Amino acid sequence: MQRQVGLNDAEKVVIYGDTHIPDDDRGSLNILYDFIKDWKPSRVIHVGDLGRFDQVSTYPHDRAELSLGREFAKCIEHLDRFGVTDMNFGNHEQRLLRPGLVSEDVRDIYDPVRNLKLEDFNINWRPYDSRPNFGGIRLGKLLVIHGFGGGGVNSAADHSRVYGCVAFGHSHRMAIYQPNHALIKSTAFNIGCMCKMDQAYNITQPPAAWVNGFMFLYLFRSGNFSPYLVRIVGDEIAINDRMYSK
Repeated sequence: MQRQVGLNDAEKVVIYGDTHIPDDDRGSLNILYDFIKDWKPSRVIHVGDLGRFDQVSTYPHDRAELSLGREFAKCIEHLDRFGVTDMNFGNHEQRLLRPGLVSEDVRDIYDPVRNLKLEDFNINWRPYDSRPNFGGIRLGKLLVIHGFGGGGVNSAADHSRVYGCVAFGHSHRMAIYQPNHALIKSTAFNIGCMCKMDQAYNITQPPAAWVNGFMFLYLFRSGNFSPYLVRIVGDEIAINDRMYSK
């Protein structure tokens, strides 16, 4: 039986992340921005790694091109432009809070909640936490987290076993995993990234299977959801009979 899905029946949600500002992929973000304008979701969720925050990194390959204040400013501009309503902290936001990387006496200066103006924008934020009952944003039967470990189908399988139905970023890859047993409905969605492919730490190792992309879904009152992964290949794509270009 078919019926028309209306706004009273379903909430429209966009999920994306791993922008790594200032190394965000502007063309892919143009596609996402235009899609958000057309589709008008009620929630826009950033899964984390909004910025790079290399200024407080101990990794030798990281190089900060901007002052931390300027990077914060670019991140704030992004949150405002895309109308982000919810945000998970990723491992890059965690750099600003991690004991040992940021000394306790200056930790308040780096505080991402204050410096990204999350409370001013009324953004619901969640900490970088791998425990199923502590981190992540719950959308009915789907948990949205930043993600951990590597990427691809194996990583999606690991996330599915730990979190059940889950959408995550972190690995910059795109994959879907559903357990082989037909009665197990827990599916994991690795949603891709919105950063450039030539990140400094990636050009010194074999090419990774990174892909630009995002996810959108309809969330029903029952907690069920209808998900769609968007993989951005080339300079233009079609979604819902509309063309979008970089």
